Amino acid sequence: MKVVMKVRKITVITILMALALVVLPAAASVTFQSSSPQTISEGDRFVIQGTGATNGSVAVWVIGRNYFDVHFVNPDEHGAYTYILKSDETRNFSSGQYAVVIQDPGANRQFEIEPLISGAGTVTLLNNGVTYADVGEKQNFKADVQPIISTILAAASRPVTDDIVTPYYFFVELPFIHFDPLTDSESDVLLLVQSFGKTVVIRGTTNMGIENILTATVRTADTNKPLLSTVLPAIAGSNDETGNGPNRWEYELDPSVLPAGEYFLTIGWQKETTLGTGTILFTVPKPGSRST
Repeated sequence: MKVVMKVRKITVITILMALALVVLPAAASVTFQSSSPQTISEGDRFVIQGTGATNGSVAVWVIGRNYFDVHFVNPDEHGAYTYILKSDETRNFSSGQYAVVIQDPGANRQFEIEPLISGAGTVTLLNNGVTYADVGEKQNFKADVQPIISTILAAASRPVTDDIVTPYYFFVELPFIHFDPLTDSESDVLLLVQSFGKTVVIRGTTNMGIENILTATVRTADTNKPLLSTVLPAIAGSNDETGNGPNRWEYELDPSVLPAGEYFLTIGWQKETTLGTGTILFTVPKPGSRST
């Protein structure tokens, strides 16, 4: 009995080691470039970079809510590769968790696991050309991508498969614009609602990447007529102790070019008219006035 139990124990350990090898990274390292660590805003440019790909092409699977796509990338002679999800593509993302699955074809340099997408959008996983599992219609994929990832990993763990599959996760947020709550150093009046004729720098934060261009527009509060407009860059954020603070923007307003009255300042994302927009109200008082 003791001998049998020992053999079983060794067998279990061997199986666990084999399963661990299945999910070892396909690359020595995979990194992402985004506006915040492991997070992108809809419409952000998202860069996926890896090294150590020595078995030929690498498949990059991107899976998330209502989204599924697979791209094949050829590494250079050193095994380094890059894949870029462009802004036009990430604009189709919804908020929630997404996964990037890196698939290395293994020593035989052949992809055993492949997706088949029907005209209706149903995704079927093939293993060595044979149907392994139907994972549903991509337009109905939920924010929780774990069940789909588990199915892909299970396919990779089969003895007839030497593909190396490694998932990485990131989150997608709706784009936003926030204003800093700055005050006038002399009067302690909130600059967001008051100005006394001197140049004012209004600042804020955004989760949009630095490749994005913002638009600052000043409109009259009563008629909403646009009076001033200029473009602003998103500035890389590094204002916290980690050096990975949120990206920022700033707008320099010269109230002397505006008649006395109330105005809206809108900071908006050029690619979208409803998302990634913030507005504040400010007042240009009459000359000599310091009314609140």
